[in-house]
Amino acid sequence: MSQDMESVTFIKKNKSAGELKQLIVPEEFIRDLHYSSPKHLMIMIRVMGRDSAMVRDYFNNSEGDIFSIETTKGCGIDEISSDFTLTSLYLDEGPSLSVDINQEPAMVRILMDLEMCD
Repeated sequence: MSQDMESVTFIKKNKSAGELKQLIVPEEFIRDLHYSSPKHLMIMIRVMGRDSAMVRDYFNNSEGDIFSIETTKGCGIDEISSDFTLTSLYLDEGPSLSVDINQEPAMVRILMDLEMCD
């Protein structure tokens, strides 16, 4: 994915050096982004197409990990630049648009509950 004018950047703080540490998600893939309380951020992402596998792999098994999250203006919320712990993750892969065997998922939906680090 490329960096657009309006985007959300996720930076993993505690993963091994060999893995993708930074992911920039354009606003078009952000379905919801809001604070459910002053310290809890909820983010819902839906990615369709070839980038869905990369996004799935980036967040898969990431509960408990710390992310630095930065937003740009226009994401429907004031700019964010803080560290958060991923407390809850729901990941759902949509059905493939084809009946071919071994197809990459056509869509991934991710719902995250993040708590601001002190």
